[in-house]
Amino acid sequence: MNKTAATYNKAGKQYYKVGKFTEAVDAFMTGVAYDPKNASLHYNLAAALCKNGEYGSSALEAEKALAIDPDYEKARDLLDTLKAMWLIDK
Repeated sequence: MNKTAATYNKAGKQYYKVGKFTEAVDAFMTGVAYDPKNASLHYNLAAALCKNGEYGSSALEAEKALAIDPDYEKARDLLDTLKAMWLIDK
């Protein structure tokens, strides 16, 4: 992860921890803009979007993480959970 993306990733994690999911989404989106091929950033964005109630966008970001790293277990688990809860189409 490049330095700028890492800075936004760290900020996003801090916002996420305190329940500021909209701010976390913004931070992770900026991080993804700086490092679009980073599976971890896409997963973190997916998790924040999910907490923000944006389930379709969350699924898309989890799928992007899996496209980059097919073995990314957290992204697979999130996507499976969204499908199991009928929050997105199967």
